[in-house]
Amino acid sequence: MEYTNSQIMGIIGEWIHSERDREVLCYKFIDGLTIDQICTRYQAKHPEYYLSCDTIKRIIRKNENLIFNHLPG
Repeated sequence: MEYTNSQIMGIIGEWIHSERDREVLCYKFIDGLTIDQICTRYQAKHPEYYLSCDTIKRIIRKNENLIFNHLPG
């Protein structure tokens, strides 16, 4: 089943309470970026906060079931 960006964004906005995690998840599920691309983009936007690729993977793994469980269908 395919979902619109607005459906995915709505679920992320409603169920993910961390701004950092919301940003990472939008990069992954809305923009379709790879882990390395997310890491690079996050560091460019937030140079004062370092996120390793492993941390980004952990954020995605921790939250992806929550997102998919709340999508309709």
